[in-house]
Amino acid sequence: IETAILSEEKQEVVGELTKNGYIFYAGTLELSQKFSLSEIGQKTELSIPGFYGCVAEVIVNDIPCGDIFRPPYSCDITQAVKSGENSLKILLTNTLRPILGPYHRPFGEIGECWGGYGDADLAWTNSGAGKDWYLFADVDSDTWTNSYNQVKLGVLDAKIEITK
Repeated sequence: IETAILSEEKQEVVGELTKNGYIFYAGTLELSQKFSLSEIGQKTELSIPGFYGCVAEVIVNDIPCGDIFRPPYSCDITQAVKSGENSLKILLTNTLRPILGPYHRPFGEIGECWGGYGDADLAWTNSGAGKDWYLFADVDSDTWTNSYNQVKLGVLDAKIEITK
């Protein structure tokens, strides 16, 4: 039996995970980060405008704060944050979509997980030929590419918003 490794899994990744070795990943990943607050306000929210996944469970300082799964991709973390250093864990769960490919639509799948049907989901990772085929796109026509297009996975542009 011959084994092919598309990309080595990395222990530390930032941003989009498909390009970091999680090409056909279906399951739950734990993402963690420390952050500091000089002061806390009346309300504190974690906002993830660049959310790519099915659902994310948000845990701050070992306190479950809720799930993110639809716009506006935010979660109230007021009860868990404190002045000083805080720890953030995001349990990011993906669906079977990445392993049910390959996808040969040059502009991604029509629609998204929670609606938007009729609009192309342009937030896909493009792919192409060669050793790193999953990093590039080779568009053959408006409706077909021989390359694989992967679903993005990850947390981009996360930010803490404090209301005083």
